[in-house]
Amino acid sequence: MRSFAIVFVLFLLSFFQACTQQDLLDASDVPVNVQLDAAFTVLDYVDVYSQEGEFQKTIDSSMDFQDVLSVGSYYMDFVNEDGASSFMDDERLAFAPMGEGMTPMDGPFEIDGQNMWEVAVDSVLEANARLNIRIRDGDETLRPWKERFQDWQMNLPQEERDPIHDSEWIASEKAYSTSYGSSTTRLRVTWEASFAMTGYFTSSSTSTVTCRNSTSCWNRRGNGYAYWDYDSNGTGYIDYDTSAWSTLRSNYTNLVSCVDGGFTPCSISVGSSTPKYYTCQSSSGSCISGSGSSATKPRGGQCKAFANLLLYRSGQYNSGSWRTLPSQSTIYCSTSSYPILTTSTIAVGDVLQRVDGVSGSCSDTARMSISTVHTQLVVAYDSSARTAIVVDSNYSGNNGNEYIGYHTAGFSTTSYSDYSLLSNYRDLDCVYTGGC
Repeated sequence: MRSFAIVFVLFLLSFFQACTQQDLLDASDVPVNVQLDAAFTVLDYVDVYSQEGEFQKTIDSSMDFQDVLSVGSYYMDFVNEDGASSFMDDERLAFAPMGEGMTPMDGPFEIDGQNMWEVAVDSVLEANARLNIRIRDGDETLRPWKERFQDWQMNLPQEERDPIHDSEWIASEKAYSTSYGSSTTRLRVTWEASFAMTGYFTSSSTSTVTCRNSTSCWNRRGNGYAYWDYDSNGTGYIDYDTSAWSTLRSNYTNLVSCVDGGFTPCSISVGSSTPKYYTCQSSSGSCISGSGSSATKPRGGQCKAFANLLLYRSGQYNSGSWRTLPSQSTIYCSTSSYPILTTSTIAVGDVLQRVDGVSGSCSDTARMSISTVHTQLVVAYDSSARTAIVVDSNYSGNNGNEYIGYHTAGFSTTSYSDYSLLSNYRDLDCVYTGGC
């Protein structure tokens, strides 16, 4: 029976290969269990509209942000607990929606005077030809479901496993995609930061990570550090994809970690050559055991190297191969290509690079000492408070510990330290336009 199902799936796959994604979405009325969520913020409600712009329903905490929708395209207004929508009034991104059984495709689209996402609702069943085509094409948005598929495969007897799809999943795990011009590119980068923090792309995908309906996901350790529960797939973010880590090391050489470069401050001792040992600072490679110990806080390396790794692994900044972020001197000497961040330009997904804020000649490289730089990624922004949540490495827990974590940054000089002052950072939007 299972063998017949596999043959049937392959038949469906070949039958639908000539179809476009929109054809597939329009051709079915399959009910889908949809789970709605958002990265680094807590949802209040989501208003759902049809493709014709007609209001359909509100999905909120009374429904546990879950509902059944038919396969197709919708417009959705994601609103967080602060009353802010995912898009600001001027169409910048304030936070990243995510979930299961759905994919935010593009936006903003104005419906009833509100900027909304166009969202594709699609079945996540393994036997669905629509999903299999996306697997074949290495769609990175499907990575949250990879483990579910592999678990299903591994529970079958060896002779009944589907070698074609099994190999496709293995191949697509690191089959990074690239595309420019869509708001979803910023979502992929933000989702990757969520994955680096928790080990899950969708925060509601497991009961062990309590992101949904609670801010405790992002401060569950009480200190903003990354926390991983993965035993089988890796002990931390960098160990989950050792190939990407190796690529980073080959391009950043001794700048990946303070241990490699021999610079100070440096509060760790295990070098980066073996990622599972480095990320846990343990010869056993375990970040799971213990409570509150430094081994439970996965490392990510120096800040700029870590940001570059996030961009690479998200599929956004690689063009099919590794791309290295511009040098500090290049960024410092070009305010036109790398402008100073302002309240009018900040958006989720921004890659920020701090260089010495003292004015002077670009030839004066002494102004750009190692103690004055930092790199971080904006993952949520509150336009009313003018504060952002940023994810980085080697900030939380003090310089030299190289912990992956998150913290709050703002535009106010009275409430935030120099390194958290956003107006001291340059905005590297070039990673989304192909310009750097």
